[in-house]
Amino acid sequence: MAFGKDSLYPIALFTLVKPAELCATRYWNRYPGARVDTTVPHYEFSDPDLWADWHWTQRFPGSAELRAYFKYVADKWDLRKDSIFNTYVNSVVWHNDDSRWMIRTRDGRTFSARYFLPNTGFAAKRHIPDYKNLESFAGTWIHPSYWPKEEPDLKGKRIAMIGTGSTGVQMIQELAPIASEFTLFQRTPNLALPMGQVEYQGKEQGTSKDNYPSLYAGRKESFGGFDFSFLPMKTFDVDTEERQKTYQALWDHGDFHFWLATYYDMLFSDEANTEAYNFWYSSRPCMIFTVLTF
Repeated sequence: MAFGKDSLYPIALFTLVKPAELCATRYWNRYPGARVDTTVPHYEFSDPDLWADWHWTQRFPGSAELRAYFKYVADKWDLRKDSIFNTYVNSVVWHNDDSRWMIRTRDGRTFSARYFLPNTGFAAKRHIPDYKNLESFAGTWIHPSYWPKEEPDLKGKRIAMIGTGSTGVQMIQELAPIASEFTLFQRTPNLALPMGQVEYQGKEQGTSKDNYPSLYAGRKESFGGFDFSFLPMKTFDVDTEERQKTYQALWDHGDFHFWLATYYDMLFSDEANTEAYNFWYSSRPCMIFTVLTF
């Protein structure tokens, strides 16, 4: 899927979309706890025609609100008129003779295009592990990206989760409290950071909209694409007490600050990275106390 506004992209765009709406991965990712890991307004388009009248309800919006936002964008930019939904592209071939792409869909349609933007992302193809006897499992099993639109009633059920990638971390926080018994199978614990969620009321937002233009401009100057960057000093340029205060302030702020607004050598020096890890290790809220080896 690809879309844009004429003032932002100097080419005409025609979109083939597999789901039934222009909300990309957010159409499929509707599992419990699904939300964006980036704060708003960083996670939205910088077009003033969009953000002027849009108000988020959370600092880290959930999947339902994200789908509503992308529908709002589709309406404002009138994108549906140039889109074909429920369409699976299964073949794309470059033709040197006329310098065009030949695009074929599963239902037999063919399109010729000068430009082709796959925009499939790194996780476009679902992976279902080849577990033995999975087909004979008597209970219900659900792949997170196939989560049904009609929310299943899991309250009081025995629930097992396999894996703790970002999806697993999000789902655990929602499913564990409602399960009669919850079991987690994981190979490697994830290094998770505190989110720092905030609920907004009415037109309240975390950042004044008067500051949006400068915030968006600042993204181009930032290592991580946000409006904040690394500190202008190395980890061991300060003493232990000052370093711990800095780590704590970044930790309390939430989002990606502990990772991308810290000392500038944290990602590039083993010693600096270990120092940050040690703070994380001492600050994590709980221990994993049961280890099963197969």
